[in-house]
Amino acid sequence: MILIMSVGLCWLVAVVAFVFIRLVATDFAYAWLTFIYALPVTFIVSLVLSSVWKLYPWREISVSALIWTLLLAICLTVTSAAQGMENAFMLFFIGIPLQILVVLWFVFRRKAHKKNNP
Repeated sequence: MILIMSVGLCWLVAVVAFVFIRLVATDFAYAWLTFIYALPVTFIVSLVLSSVWKLYPWREISVSALIWTLLLAICLTVTSAAQGMENAFMLFFIGIPLQILVVLWFVFRRKAHKKNNP
């Protein structure tokens, strides 16, 4: 329940930021990016709480989702801010080795944990 409430708080902050930006800077066209940046923040909160409570499968999902949502946020920011950045999608190629490293890290940790705690 605390995890759900914490994630809900992240999205509440995103909605408040979006509304505030739209009220103050009515001509700012990129206010929608607040919701995109709420995604990695959501998974950071999820990662921290799942690490504290030792929710190992959820921690693995959170790290993977954090990588891809952060790359998404950067890609959309770059393409929105700089016109003519057709190759911004190539940022997602950074996620491939990162994802492989995350999978290997958690596989090796799981094996080491089973070896030390039979």
